[in-house]
Amino acid sequence: MPAYQVAATGIRKFWRLKAVKQVCRFAKNYSTQLSFAAMIVAFLTVTVGEGQATHVDTPKIAAQIETNTNGFLGKPQFYGSQTILTGEVQQELAIIYQVENGDTITTIAQRYNLSPGTIIDANNLPGLQSQKIKPGDKLVIPAVDTNTSTAYLDQINKETAAAQQQQQLAQQQAQQKKLAQLQKQNSSRVVAISTNGYSILGTMKGGYNGGMPGWCTWYVHYRRPDLPNGMGNANTYISSARAAGFATGSIPRVGAVVQTSESSFGHVAYVVAVGDGTITVDEMNYVGRYVVSQRTISSGSGSIRGYIY
Repeated sequence: MPAYQVAATGIRKFWRLKAVKQVCRFAKNYSTQLSFAAMIVAFLTVTVGEGQATHVDTPKIAAQIETNTNGFLGKPQFYGSQTILTGEVQQELAIIYQVENGDTITTIAQRYNLSPGTIIDANNLPGLQSQKIKPGDKLVIPAVDTNTSTAYLDQINKETAAAQQQQQLAQQQAQQKKLAQLQKQNSSRVVAISTNGYSILGTMKGGYNGGMPGWCTWYVHYRRPDLPNGMGNANTYISSARAAGFATGSIPRVGAVVQTSESSFGHVAYVVAVGDGTITVDEMNYVGRYVVSQRTISSGSGSIRGYIY
């Protein structure tokens, strides 16, 4: 049999095979899809190539921290609680800031767009402790505000007032101690007079004792508790004392009360020393209310109205 007849017979037998008919039918029905797939394979083969595909570099992603015009590090930026690229939930981050010269809690808070209370809470700096930060200290700077209240100012003011009151009390106690020591010394002593004509001995306070607190009359009653109440203003003390049976006169004596006309209401002082033509007196309100001072004046001064013994 000729060769072409053998080939034709083989082809006819091949097309009779059921599997071959199914393949042909599939190719006919999905010819469009198969053509598109073939185009993609061809494109990738041409543009990428076998050698290129094995040397593709991984993109490098650089994490950068924003800086503002002042040059300091900005706090981490978030949009809600998710990252921009992946949408994954982020933890709230904080940075550590080292205190520099001139820094305060307020200026640091402004720098990071936070409330001072947030930084105070994060670093456990209540009251006056927040005012004592110094260069080199390290502070935690939270990512978000947690305390926008101004209650921290009330605490600072409260502690400041208490500290000032304690300081004033300590000063008063020291002045009163000094005054008591001077009063125990010999009454003939003469204290050095300052350039302005008097020396400050201290301050004293107390309730009514026959004279108004802080005035000259209060002090002479403190030094002379035997004087009666209700003696009026200082310019009536000699007449009131005389009416109450006290001796009065024009001769200075240690322990006497001297009355002068140095103000419109008069003035009284306690004589602590008598010199040659001078007297030294301790007095209150000559310099200022509650202030105890000492000075030496001429015993012949025209302002002296007399003495109560």
